[in-house]
Amino acid sequence: MAEIAAPNDNETANGVHTTLSIDGYVTTKFASVGSDVEIMALTRGHSSNTIVTADILHFRGVDPIGMLTSVSLPGSGVYVDTIVLTQTGVHEDDADTMTWKGTYIIPVNSLGGVYGASIIAEDGNLRAIDDPTQLSKVFRAEFEKVMQAVDTAWDIGNPTMEIRNEFSDLDTLGSSRGGWPSFVTTATEGQGSGGSEQLWNDMLSAGHTQYNMSAGANFLETLMEFFDSQDIDASMATIIGLMVYANHFPLPRTFDDF
Repeated sequence: MAEIAAPNDNETANGVHTTLSIDGYVTTKFASVGSDVEIMALTRGHSSNTIVTADILHFRGVDPIGMLTSVSLPGSGVYVDTIVLTQTGVHEDDADTMTWKGTYIIPVNSLGGVYGASIIAEDGNLRAIDDPTQLSKVFRAEFEKVMQAVDTAWDIGNPTMEIRNEFSDLDTLGSSRGGWPSFVTTATEGQGSGGSEQLWNDMLSAGHTQYNMSAGANFLETLMEFFDSQDIDASMATIIGLMVYANHFPLPRTFDDF
């Protein structure tokens, strides 16, 4: 229980660290007006001055049947009433754990729907709360830690501008040498013995027949066809633009950023 972050409270006084923990629970049930609902809690770090109460909350607009398959409650609920829990003795398996119990009687003027209890342990300056939305809050907090770590790592190692600069330099180089069609002609169509056409064809042939690299040879052929097409300028501009966009695109650090 003391390892769960949400229902704990801590303080250090005169060099002594104290943790007050509470784990509350209510037996899920269908009830009607006049019914008794038992509310129970376990505490650690308590003293003779510890007070345990339960705030009864109404979660409006929630379907009771739908709650049977839900893992959390939406929102914080509307306050209805408060009851005081009393000690019922130490836990049978742990002398450091105190058990508490209280009863809430559903009033005759109660509205139908889903109800829950926010169970609070107070001892001096310490105040630990275990409420119905705790699990979703813990999950959200832990998941947002991961989101923030990813965003921080991306900010530090973001390679998009380096990639953008490489493509920009490549585009400038190709354009300054007569354009990409001229590059393809020089690299693959040089005539004569020992010309670039012969060397290019020999390299592709070796990839297919000697080195089991047909996929690489096919890729190079396709790449040269692409460089020699009308799409190269638009494609380069698109890639450079995408890298700039990705560099400025903010990764969410919290759920509220979506």
